[in-house]
Amino acid sequence: MLTEKEAFDAMREFLRAFWERGCSNPNSDLAELLSWIDSDVWADGGTNDPAQWHDWLQAVNSIKTPTALRRVGVLLSVQRALMGMVTPELRAVGVSWSEQSISARFFYDLTDLRTVEEIVSVAETSVLADNDPEIEVHFTAEPLPMPAVVDYRLADEWVYMRCEDPETYS
Repeated sequence: MLTEKEAFDAMREFLRAFWERGCSNPNSDLAELLSWIDSDVWADGGTNDPAQWHDWLQAVNSIKTPTALRRVGVLLSVQRALMGMVTPELRAVGVSWSEQSISARFFYDLTDLRTVEEIVSVAETSVLADNDPEIEVHFTAEPLPMPAVVDYRLADEWVYMRCEDPETYS
């Protein structure tokens, strides 16, 4: 695990390399930002603009919030559960969650879901195993045969979407 300073230095190097590969315009906003976050000038290792270090720490802390960590944990758990479970008929997997529950909707290009119910059940069990026993986990298989369009408002996040040619269903 990187320290905050090591992560900052890695981000700075990434941006510098990106700038050098791209425009390399000395008048660009990115060039100005790189100047502000340069920490090679001062003996104490501080940035040229001390506010930039403060802003960095705020950004680091914002992703460490319980809400952000919960989101990452849920998405990784569901994506891990999908490994080896994606069939050609699977069109999309949407996930929603709260502090007490995780739900996922598996949309299939099928009308008869009996062939995929076991797959969805195994994925659900995997997510159950990743979480506290108090968390309710509920996964469903739902028919959505082509040319029907996936309604992306049906979930908080999407962990899987099949590549589909828009010409097929337009």
